[in-house]
Amino acid sequence: MPTSKPRVVSFREESKINSPAFDDPSEAGFFVSALPQDPLIQAPNNTFSNQIKTLHLSSDKPLSARPSSKQCALAGIVPMSLAGQCYYSLCNTTGGHVLARSFVRSIRKLGLARKAFTPFDALELKPQALRGLIQLWKRIHWSPGDGMMPVEQLLAIYEYVLRWPGDGDVVELGSWTGLTTCYLATACQQRGNSHVYAVDTFEGTMEFGQTYPSVAGFGGSTYAEFSKRIAQAGHENRVTPLVGRTDHWAGEYPGKPIRVLFIDADHSYEGVRNDFENWHKHVEPGGLIIFHDHNFPGVKRFIDETLRDDPRVSHDPGLIVENVYMVTRTTT
Repeated sequence: MPTSKPRVVSFREESKINSPAFDDPSEAGFFVSALPQDPLIQAPNNTFSNQIKTLHLSSDKPLSARPSSKQCALAGIVPMSLAGQCYYSLCNTTGGHVLARSFVRSIRKLGLARKAFTPFDALELKPQALRGLIQLWKRIHWSPGDGMMPVEQLLAIYEYVLRWPGDGDVVELGSWTGLTTCYLATACQQRGNSHVYAVDTFEGTMEFGQTYPSVAGFGGSTYAEFSKRIAQAGHENRVTPLVGRTDHWAGEYPGKPIRVLFIDADHSYEGVRNDFENWHKHVEPGGLIIFHDHNFPGVKRFIDETLRDDPRVSHDPGLIVENVYMVTRTTT
């Protein structure tokens, strides 16, 4: 694994160096896949705006490569369409939430709009959970983009982190560009407690002796992209990046006992086993441990074989959606 000097990062310090790509964080509401067919985004059909959409607004582009607010003004791109504003306003009320959910359920029964679409899928969440996401989506786009996680998995994890009992903190092992981190922090914000510690080298997760090739698109590190996304989401004071290897920070963990541990770093058998062994001791009794990418051979082997009869955990809730497996730490 590429080595980097472990460090705790202060966003107040880093923001002077890695400022957001937009003049106003609220302008980030349109970024990622802002295409004409997106019903929550409005963009005029002219040559300049189409060039910007083609070159800068695809989800695999770093935020720094996306247009500034001045470029967007020249292109006539509206940060959030009127339809998007109305939809969020409607869903932010209890009655509107019920109405929108009933409508979406009805059209999906008719075979329409069945493709995964985050603003529609999130209607199945409870009102408090949805309101938290709406506040997040007003700052950053709802699209998973380069977050490497399908909609149903992202929403399921968010909901469990929001409602899981306890007063401890949340630790994420493997943060990539910070999309899941923003959802974890939003869940903690809705609860009114908990801090999120994001542990990553930001140099690409080592798996099977290699790193993700896509990290090269971020100049060899996703940290700048991560920082901008957290800042745009307004979670600088709720998220602390722990830059370095997971095994190092297991011995230097600075937070409270862990309420939720999210393991999504090295997906090899040895990597998952080491992350569990190094970190489970920090999880409070009754705390939740989430394994992502359960379908990966190494992750599945660890859970199905090594962890099957381990008295330190209870296999509850278990597999909640495809690729997301959760266990509870026992008092043993």
